[in-house]
Amino acid sequence: MSLRIELGWDRNATSGDSEHWLVATLRGFPRTDQPASFAILMDTSTSMLGRRLAYAREAVAGLVSACLPADRLVVYSFGSAVTEVLDTPGGADVGAVLAGVGASGKTRLDLALSACAKWMTDRSGPRYVVVLTDGDPTDVDGRLAAVDPILSQARSLGASGVRTSVIGIGSAASYDGSFLRSLADAGGGTSAVGVEPSGLPERILGVLRGDAAEEVELTLALDSDVLEVHEAWRVAPRVEPLTLAAGRVAVAVGEGGGIGFRVRYRAPLAAGRGVRSVGTLRVRQAEGTEVAVDLTLTVAAPRSAALRALNAEVDQFRVRVELARTAQLRSMADDPEDPLRHTRRLSGSRDA
Repeated sequence: MSLRIELGWDRNATSGDSEHWLVATLRGFPRTDQPASFAILMDTSTSMLGRRLAYAREAVAGLVSACLPADRLVVYSFGSAVTEVLDTPGGADVGAVLAGVGASGKTRLDLALSACAKWMTDRSGPRYVVVLTDGDPTDVDGRLAAVDPILSQARSLGASGVRTSVIGIGSAASYDGSFLRSLADAGGGTSAVGVEPSGLPERILGVLRGDAAEEVELTLALDSDVLEVHEAWRVAPRVEPLTLAAGRVAVAVGEGGGIGFRVRYRAPLAAGRGVRSVGTLRVRQAEGTEVAVDLTLTVAAPRSAALRALNAEVDQFRVRVELARTAQLRSMADDPEDPLRHTRRLSGSRDA
């Protein structure tokens, strides 16, 4: 698996002693022994204007950065015509290039698949096509295109070993979701229909996996002189406590997940304010590959607005953990063998 790791703190710190939640969000997709080729077909018709296009750019940039340098990726935008936006090895930062992609015109998916098929001719190894679209394909006059020729294009790609997957953006009521599913079926890939634009960064990686949820074993460790790890939880895709051993946790993840650490930050009262380096998160895969990510924490003045600011996403993870912990305690209290329940009975108090 190739991993992309993002870190988030629930809030800023003060110099001295404070408690925090650190969440590591893991995104990735399975690796093979051979370099892979990806053709990304990004709908840039008029209906993609606004947040849909913005999130599509982010999703594509995330896929490129998650790939290895030995991989190769091409990105085509398709409206009334098809444009090759970039052809790059994996791991590149392509955000600036994608920022220049605009939206206008029709939805010529047939032209995009033709361009893709030509590019794939000289590629070997695992080959994938990912279609990002928010509407039905159209012809040169803007009318709904005949779907059979497009399905035949996908079947032809599939027969040559190219797997085509499709993501339908936005409400499925605005387009023919059954066609998009049929397109993925014809191309031997998977489909995700009715995807909210904000969910694209996760789904563009997940859709490549199909139904085979391969998992890999990871070990995560915090190396720090000023952070003490008190507990760890898996917070995505499900919430469950993890066993800490010498400040390390082991967990199996598929294409994505989130690990939350409850830590205590201890530093001298005279420690300077601003962004401080507080350690390293090390993530090791079972085969020995290790990724090291620097940990930084913003130290703010007491009673300042910066100190009160919360990271909403990480705080939501913290709330989910608290709810799971509460449910766990309630389950223990309902256990007839639980000592607390016996104590309540002996004291004459009513059971909850």
